Amino acid sequence: MEKTIILNPGESAQVSFNYTPTEVGIYNVAIDGLVGEFQVVAPETPTTDYLNMSESELLTYLASGHVASTWWDLPPIYRRELALKIIHLWSVAIGPTSYHATYPTTPPWNPFFEPPLGRQEPGYCHLSFGLRYFIFNGTVPCPPDLYYYRNIYDSWESWCFPTPFHLPVYYGGISHTGLNWAHIVCAIQIAPNVQDFNSWIFFQYETPDIRPGNEQMPRGSFVKVDRPIRFSDTGLIRNSERIADWEDVK
Repeated sequence: MEKTIILNPGESAQVSFNYTPTEVGIYNVAIDGLVGEFQVVAPETPTTDYLNMSESELLTYLASGHVASTWWDLPPIYRRELALKIIHLWSVAIGPTSYHATYPTTPPWNPFFEPPLGRQEPGYCHLSFGLRYFIFNGTVPCPPDLYYYRNIYDSWESWCFPTPFHLPVYYGGISHTGLNWAHIVCAIQIAPNVQDFNSWIFFQYETPDIRPGNEQMPRGSFVKVDRPIRFSDTGLIRNSERIADWEDVK
């Protein structure tokens, strides 16, 4: 992210930041012996104040598509805070999703159904991504094997009902050649420039904002964001198209 900083005495400089603070306040910057500052102001409150809604109220606006239709009309800092609130309520609350249920055809939706033991299978990061994608975006329909999952409280539930949120949430792929390691997360777009790493919040399991250096994104990783086109019945992406990628993230 770039900001123009006014430096004393009366000079200015364009400065690039890997990460800029979002807490309201005045921040000092030193460049070549000169000192300047920039200010983070409180986000403007839109007409419909999603941030101060209860969970049930916000769910109504999400499921109706109202939040998605106004997403890019929201002030930037407000949009980021709203994204984190939604992630906390409908991703962190799910947890690691250690098991899912397998079905040959789409089962009836029942938020409190416990599948028989013969249909319970271990879940991995691609399934955890799939579940969150079908809640947060849902442009591609939910396959049968992801209808039911076991949450952080060891109880079974379903979120793949016919009213997903249709937010700009996509597939996030993270790999590190030196560590022989790869991982799948979710990526929600919070700013228009898709090529800017700071236009995205990456999240998975109980981590709402994965940054470089987190155990789910080791420094030096290759990170990509893809738009899913088709899923297999078990939640694996079969076709996708690239939105953005970054080499050697620090």
